[in-house]
Amino acid sequence: MNYLKKREIISSKLSNLALKSIISEVSTYPSFGLVSPISSGAHNDMDYYTFLDSAFAIVPYLKKMAEKGYSYDSEENIFRKIREVGQKSEEEMFKATKGINTHKGMIFLMGIVIAGVSKNIYDKKSFGNIQKIIKSMVKDILDDFKKLDKKETLSHGEKLYKKYKFTGIRGQVSDGLDFIFNKILTEYKELKLELKGNDLYSHTLLILMSEVEDSTIVYRHDIETLKKVHKDCKNLLNLGGMITDEGKKLALELELEYIDRHISPGGSADLLSIVIFLDEVYDTFYKI
Repeated sequence: MNYLKKREIISSKLSNLALKSIISEVSTYPSFGLVSPISSGAHNDMDYYTFLDSAFAIVPYLKKMAEKGYSYDSEENIFRKIREVGQKSEEEMFKATKGINTHKGMIFLMGIVIAGVSKNIYDKKSFGNIQKIIKSMVKDILDDFKKLDKKETLSHGEKLYKKYKFTGIRGQVSDGLDFIFNKILTEYKELKLELKGNDLYSHTLLILMSEVEDSTIVYRHDIETLKKVHKDCKNLLNLGGMITDEGKKLALELELEYIDRHISPGGSADLLSIVIFLDEVYDTFYKI
């Protein structure tokens, strides 16, 4: 099989897994203020169908990012190329949603991960090597924060860096998503022995929310609200989360509270999609 045919097969498989992961995340309930099929959560400008429109609009560009990754090219060059694709993806997202930002963070995060996975498959390396590739791709990404005074329009993450020195998702990818690869994925695989589908995703979301420095929460509220979310989710997990009947009951109550308080853990939502995606990637390409 020639290179172009292999690249087409790999990038198609990866983009399909990415789409499955993105839709699985938005289909999860309770999701603690996020948009779901049951509720628009803490949002009054979007619903489940807005997210579906957005997901299908961006997935062709995720495929292009996977194509850029399936290459002998250096990690730095791949990152430069996928950033250009990402900008086009954002434009299509805004067209599909009529100006609503549904997946800007996801485009950035999934773009890096899907290109990194594709590069790793091309290089015929082990699953754990994906982390090294991601680190190499984005090794200068924190330099973005040094140029903020020259920018006219700042993203949510950039505004938070100026105010709180939050590095957000840039900090997480510069660390090779270490928290995901070396903690959450292990817990996720163990959870799969007890939970599946919706309950698995909702419980994993709780784990993420209990620890992630979620820039979406801080941007919409403040640091104190983030601390409250961490505490709430840890308490709920101690009661069993989605594993126990008591935990499920309290999860629904927390969902309603966060909707009422307009709390939306968007950063944790993006990471949930990445966890689902990487687990699917492992099972599809690396499981013996």
